[in-house]
Amino acid sequence: MRRSLPLMPALFLLLAVWGCTDTSARKRKLVVATIYPYELLARQLVGAGVEVQTLIPPNASPPTWSPRPSDLKAIRAATLVISNGLGLETQLQQALRDAGDKHVCVAEMLDMEEPAHPGGHAHSANPHVWLSPRLLSQATLQLSKRLQGSFPELGD
Repeated sequence: MRRSLPLMPALFLLLAVWGCTDTSARKRKLVVATIYPYELLARQLVGAGVEVQTLIPPNASPPTWSPRPSDLKAIRAATLVISNGLGLETQLQQALRDAGDKHVCVAEMLDMEEPAHPGGHAHSANPHVWLSPRLLSQATLQLSKRLQGSFPELGD
């Protein structure tokens, strides 16, 4: 008994560290949505097998919200990043460009982006795409196809 007594604190420390490690979260793929409506949509489409998170809190103003370093890290770690476009996520433009092919812009999927005018500014459509039942339905179909391509193991 006295021989094993010095090993007890080390054993408790090992068990505490092992018990606090969440290995399942690291193995799950990640979808990052810039705004909450797209998080809800993605969650319904991918189910519990994929982690889905929102960058911009529901009570924040997307055009003026600024990302934290952890938000930029989440974009880099994500398998897929969903944004609205149409100037809604102004503070995330560079990070979204850097995401490359894993970035999906809903407005671009729906061919809603308007070209810039000669003065260099663009007149975009209403950025609240998720409020239109017709546009959200079209976005859901397009996003579903993209998610199936990114997560073929999830099936239909």
